[in-house]
Amino acid sequence: MMNPVIRRVDWVLVLSAITLVLLGLTTMKSFGPPAGGDSTFTTSVALNYYFSRQIFWLVLGAIVFFLALNINWDFLKINSITLLFSYFIVVLFLAFLLFSGATIRGASSWYKIYSVAIQPVEFMKIMLILILAKYFARRHVEIARFSTIFISGTYAAIPTALVALQPDFGSAAVLAFLWLGMALVGGIKTRHIGLLSGLAIIGVVVLWNFYFLPHQKDRILAFLEPARDVRGSGYHALQSTIAGNDNFIFFRHDSLENFAIGNLRRIEF
Repeated sequence: MMNPVIRRVDWVLVLSAITLVLLGLTTMKSFGPPAGGDSTFTTSVALNYYFSRQIFWLVLGAIVFFLALNINWDFLKINSITLLFSYFIVVLFLAFLLFSGATIRGASSWYKIYSVAIQPVEFMKIMLILILAKYFARRHVEIARFSTIFISGTYAAIPTALVALQPDFGSAAVLAFLWLGMALVGGIKTRHIGLLSGLAIIGVVVLWNFYFLPHQKDRILAFLEPARDVRGSGYHALQSTIAGNDNFIFFRHDSLENFAIGNLRRIEF
């Protein structure tokens, strides 16, 4: 008889993740030293370090994944206190980041513990999915009420605002879209969709004019039209396209070093 733990595995999801992992490791292994630059032993060791570290975290993640499969999570269906407590604990960690977080590349989004950086927003993504799933499941009949939309939106708005203040707009947008997607699947009314669309348009205008930094605007414009700045903000998008069209599994990223923005070549692809 098949092990019940194995039976609970979503193998389509697992195989999809494994495929992405293998592609990522392949591209990381293909990194070469800077074109026309240093190709010494030190450079090779540095490049292999990131590859080896990635494998370490992948193995650790796989262990945690299979350990989690052995836990019966059904208690979350009836135990609201545990879920709410965990949610507010992560919210507190997000709030404390604004005062004591390590600033990396302009955002105070991490707690540094020796050489390890922990980003609480990643835990919040999981907590938000769980708490919204429980909330909508218990109030699916009341989804048409504005109060239901408002309360569920508050669950998402608090961490979204804290993350935006770090500032980390990308992660804040992910949290906002998590709520929006689950609300839409939950069956909110057309009038609520219209209201949310109007608020979204107003929010985008306000963010664009008063919140977004120049480099964030460049990223959005480059996403919409990479060719507008082929040597700047649109560079990575175009190089990714070239890599994909030119058998990207064996694509070497040497040319990234010709530009200052290529100093994070190990993660950009």
